[in-house]
Amino acid sequence: MFVEEVGPQGDLPPRVPDDWFVGFHRGLAARFWRAAGATMADADMRLIRELLGLAEGSSVLDVPCGDGRLTVRLAACGYVATGIDLAAGELEHARRAAADAGVDARFVVGDLRALPDVGLVDGVLSWGNSFGYLVPADTARSLTAMHRALRPGGRLVLESHTVAESLLVGGISPQAEYTFGGVRMTATNRYRAAESRMESDYVFEDEDGVIEHACGAHHVHTTGEVVRLLQGAGFRDVVLLDRDVRAPTSWARGGSSRSPRRRSDATAGGTPPAVADRARGTRPCSRQARHTVSPSAFVVRVTPSRAAASPLRRQ
Repeated sequence: MFVEEVGPQGDLPPRVPDDWFVGFHRGLAARFWRAAGATMADADMRLIRELLGLAEGSSVLDVPCGDGRLTVRLAACGYVATGIDLAAGELEHARRAAADAGVDARFVVGDLRALPDVGLVDGVLSWGNSFGYLVPADTARSLTAMHRALRPGGRLVLESHTVAESLLVGGISPQAEYTFGGVRMTATNRYRAAESRMESDYVFEDEDGVIEHACGAHHVHTTGEVVRLLQGAGFRDVVLLDRDVRAPTSWARGGSSRSPRRRSDATAGGTPPAVADRARGTRPCSRQARHTVSPSAFVVRVTPSRAAASPLRRQ
């Protein structure tokens, strides 16, 4: 067993509600995550553009988009960008950011559990750590809705820092502390092994000594579970990547790796990873690829340091 329960099951505090994310991103929590996300946004966008592999003018749905830091950058890169998030206050920040940047981006209030219909798009982006917010049944419904939003040949780019093979190998740190935007966040973490669920109690404190409390949870899925969820949602081709993979053309050709930096790469169903991009101009990897235009999903699995703490990323 490579993970140890944080305290006996009977000693765990009350279970964090399943809908903990409703109303979470406000006050000091929102201020903290906006500042933390801003430090990663430019580097993230460079990688996202490569993973999406879409031409300018293509439509991209960013869900959940939070304060719009990636949606605004997508629009600035020439994409037709739409962001969906449950936090109406964060969407107001997003609209102001788009206006300040002089770009046209659309923002819609919506819930991962029941995504609104915003029309068909060429790409869907789920970046940050929102994967795992929902209970498994709602995750399955959410992925199905993402698949439904994609045009044939479209692509889902999904990032998660809470895949079991990444999060649990070093054990979950009982406590973690970060400071961004003048707000210090202290997280106290626990793991409910019976549910594969990491829960965190947060304390946010600003420079004036104002203190606010919140809690959160992430369902931890194995890589195999993620792949099965994606396939169950209708995605045909699933490629597993780590943070070091950058160029889509180097992922694989005929199933063989050409990138020594890659730690994990797999293609579901035995078809090449570039197949879903045929309609977008990507060179097919094989004769079989020329006839396959079903949406594909790309999972970025980040391997953290040995002492895994509360996930820092947020959408």
